[in-house]
Amino acid sequence: MTLAWATALQVASSAAAAMSGEAKPAPIDFDLARMIPNEAALRIGCRGGGGDASEIVVCARRRGGDYPVEEMARRYASKPLMAETGIAPDTSVRAYTESVPMPGGQTSKRAMVGVKLRF
Repeated sequence: MTLAWATALQVASSAAAAMSGEAKPAPIDFDLARMIPNEAALRIGCRGGGGDASEIVVCARRRGGDYPVEEMARRYASKPLMAETGIAPDTSVRAYTESVPMPGGQTSKRAMVGVKLRF
């Protein structure tokens, strides 16, 4: 019932706006091909290629040299997902999965919860 009421209110408000003659927003006319580069862009050597109307040129100055590919690879490299948290001093609990081969060629897939106690 609430969904029907909300839909009816939206329809009524749009119909009232149409009858009152409210002005609609003007369409946005933005074309990157017609943009004139500013002086700062020209100072860093940002120029278009061959003047093709479908070409988009994006320019920026690099800060601090090249992009740190090795650092980003180290930081965001795929790592095993570990669902483990501490629950008390020197005690943690984790959730993990196991696959164990069974007789007859079947595989037992298990969801496990383990508790670690340090002593």
